[in-house]
Amino acid sequence: MDYPEIELHALGDAIGIAVKVGELLCRSGFTNIKSIQTTTLSSDEPGKTPEAGNRPLRRGKKAKLIIKLSKAEKFDELMKNFKIQKS
Repeated sequence: MDYPEIELHALGDAIGIAVKVGELLCRSGFTNIKSIQTTTLSSDEPGKTPEAGNRPLRRGKKAKLIIKLSKAEKFDELMKNFKIQKS
């Protein structure tokens, strides 16, 4: 990982997957949780879009999750061992 931090962003049904990925990275020792943020996005844009085939835009609210992860101290060592096991 070339960066000291990464962010996982998820909307709606993808939130469960982002949580599982973040949890797996932390349990494996690759990262530490820095912060977790939740917001609600509303899509109240009126009108129709050409891509939607003249269907009205969806209206309503969606949950958004942002998980900020920082590189763990043992990250480089774990990645080295991972690459050895993989080959």
